[in-house]
Amino acid sequence: MKIRFQENSIRMRLTRSEVAQFHQTGKVMSKVQFPGQKELNYGLTKTSSHELAASFSIDSLTLEIPKELGDTWASTDQIGFEGSVIVGEGIQLQLLVEKDLQCTSRDWEDKSDLFPNPIGQDES
Repeated sequence: MKIRFQENSIRMRLTRSEVAQFHQTGKVMSKVQFPGQKELNYGLTKTSSHELAASFSIDSLTLEIPKELGDTWASTDQIGFEGSVIVGEGIQLQLLVEKDLQCTSRDWEDKSDLFPNPIGQDES
């Protein structure tokens, strides 16, 4: 799973196997390990809520996806979905979740677990 932070936005891109795991179990997590035995866990979880949400704790970032939205996304050709969460007065956190598409310009990249790129252009 790839994660990108920019300003007040979070973008997660999942491989085929990660999307399948999310669809089957309702959760998919990954982690980044840091020196000093510290790590950041991040991922998606399905919820019974009808709205996107995000939670953050000392060592974990989770995007909470409404079950219906998550199931539709995982079981169709839909590439992604987005939304926002109000985090303060006049401040929103933008959330974007996508299937990780094959990049046509990276011949060295292992593409075996990525989704076919429908437009044949670089989606990095």
